Amino acid sequence: MKFLVLHGPNLNMLGKREPQVYGTRTLEDINSSLEKLAGELGCMLSIYQSNSEGEMIDAIQEAVADCAGILINPAENLVIAIQSARPDASKDQDWALQS
Repeated sequence: MKFLVLHGPNLNMLGKREPQVYGTRTLEDINSSLEKLAGELGCMLSIYQSNSEGEMIDAIQEAVADCAGILINPAENLVIAIQSARPDASKDQDWALQS
């Protein structure tokens, strides 16, 4: 079973930007942990990060073809865009987007 892991804007800066606020763990560290867990569960992951809301919506629409679901780590300023895209991106699919 394959899942899309979708990371939102500025998450590529984790561990680099304001580590006293956000910690020292990088996005690569998080992705490694997710890959390890996926392997233990017998799942595959497609991991994608973008600072562009439009690119993230494109990734959601493309995932419909070969992913059983999507794990979204939206970052604060993407929540509204995902909620707006939810009806169109998941329409007529076996799975639904949840934030």
